Amino acid sequence: MLFGRLSSNPLWLQENAGVSSEEAQRISGDLKSNSRLEQLVFSRWCQVMFRFEKSMYADPDQDLNQLWWDLVEEYQLLTKPEGRNNADWASRYTWRCYPCYYHNYQLGELLASQLQQQSTPGC
Repeated sequence: MLFGRLSSNPLWLQENAGVSSEEAQRISGDLKSNSRLEQLVFSRWCQVMFRFEKSMYADPDQDLNQLWWDLVEEYQLLTKPEGRNNADWASRYTWRCYPCYYHNYQLGELLASQLQQQSTPGC
C-alpha cells in the first residue's frame, strides 16, 4: 500500500523513473486527484465487503444475492443489472481465503496515508 503509492508521487517519478521536473510538476495535481479518487472508491468497496461479511455470518440463510446488491447499491452507487440473479458475492475468493480481513486493507490504507502525509513536505 505504502510503496504502491510511489507511482503517484511526482518526486519519486522524477528521481526514479526518469520523469523530468517539468513533467512531474505538470502532472502532480492530476496524480493527487487520482489518488484521492482511488481512496474514495476503495473505501466504499471496503464498506461493501465488511458489511456483507458481517451480515452473512450473522444470518447465512438470508438471500445473500439481495444483501450483496443492496450493499453495492448503497455504498458503490451501482445499480443491479435488470434480471440478474447470479451469486455475484460468491465470486470473491476473500470469503474462503481471508475471512474477516477486508477491514485490515482499509486500516492499512489509512496508516499509509498518515505515514505519507508526515513524510511528504508541502502536503
